[in-house]
Amino acid sequence: MIFLGGNKGKMLRKIFIGIFIVFAIFLVNRYFYSTVDKTEIQESNASYKKLTAEEAKEIIEGKQDFILLDVRRIEEYSENKIKEAISLPLAEIEDRANDVIVSKEVIILVYCYGGTRSKEACRKLLKLGYKAVYDIGGISVWPYLDMIE
Repeated sequence: MIFLGGNKGKMLRKIFIGIFIVFAIFLVNRYFYSTVDKTEIQESNASYKKLTAEEAKEIIEGKQDFILLDVRRIEEYSENKIKEAISLPLAEIEDRANDVIVSKEVIILVYCYGGTRSKEACRKLLKLGYKAVYDIGGISVWPYLDMIE
């Protein structure tokens, strides 16, 4: 074992302590954030599921009660939408969801243009207490053109 004395030894000890502190902060931070995420998921007791267009179509054409939610901006919704869709822009979900979606238990199919906003909308709906939230992605890749108006 080599012992370093003088200034060189002090410098190496400071570097080692600095690296140790940075690593400890990293571990504490990682543990804290992973715990918060798990707690939020456990508290909601719900998660959204990504459905294929085929699975979504089966629900839409089936006999179950559902809400088809378009979370694009109102201008986009006005241009085209999947038949039976209700407009609730992503930016308005926290303020208007309870008015538009009365039951927390109803199946909610969420879509946007490309899939990003629908994912965020699903998370927001779960935080508001909705239980059956499904992300069906974007209308830009919706294969059933006869269902678009």
